[in-house]
Amino acid sequence: MSTTLASAALRCQANSPDPGQNDQDKELVLLRIALREAIEESGEKKEAVAAAMGLPDAAYLSKLFSGEKMITARHIVGLPNNVERIFDRKRAEQSGFVCIEPVDDATADRYLAIGLFARLSRGLPSKTSGPIKAEIRGQKKAGVA
Repeated sequence: MSTTLASAALRCQANSPDPGQNDQDKELVLLRIALREAIEESGEKKEAVAAAMGLPDAAYLSKLFSGEKMITARHIVGLPNNVERIFDRKRAEQSGFVCIEPVDDATADRYLAIGLFARLSRGLPSKTSGPIKAEIRGQKKAGVA
């Protein structure tokens, strides 16, 4: 029993013998979180996802989430397409990428207008005493109040 406690304590120490192990553990935790969130966000039943992944049942899927069982590439490849798409987006976002869903032209125009208005309105004063003057490339032009 003392060896079990000693080895468990060793794994929990901040200065682990293998510094790369902590980074790997963090990546696995993030992968499990992304998988769980992707399944929840997709609206698919856990039983259906477990069957698509070739798992015995939804309880095994819960073991994957908790880390009791290891997630393999076979599990990821077995995800239903809509779950895999969400999972890939979540993993990309965890790595710092900005993911944008495709939209039609009208929606894109609306999003662009909203973004431009929000961006430009940050620099404008809330109240003015008269017209706002702005200089564009050395030319003075009167703005709109």
